[in-house]
Amino acid sequence: INGLSQEFIDSWIVGFINGEGCFSAAKGATGARFVIEHTDKGVLDMMKSRLDSGPNVIARPQRGSRKLTYVLEISTAKDLKSLIDFLYSNISLQGYKYVQYINWKKNTLKN
Repeated sequence: INGLSQEFIDSWIVGFINGEGCFSAAKGATGARFVIEHTDKGVLDMMKSRLDSGPNVIARPQRGSRKLTYVLEISTAKDLKSLIDFLYSNISLQGYKYVQYINWKKNTLKN
């Protein structure tokens, strides 16, 4: 990513979230979580750093013949706020992912 503008990187992250991210309900104070899984740990570490998130990127146990994957799961109020602020200030999610995100914010996320 050296030499790329922050705007380009942010747009790429939004596109990656659009394709691979999952907004869902969870137990806990926020009632919500965001999860993204990928085979490249470095990509998730870069996203974690850009979002200034607390949780570590963890390896997910291999399932059968599938490749080893890594997961970034965000569920604390601070980290979810950072994600929401990031999505608000950048190019928006598209299509069904945008609808999923809006419903998640409205119906799942506790203030």
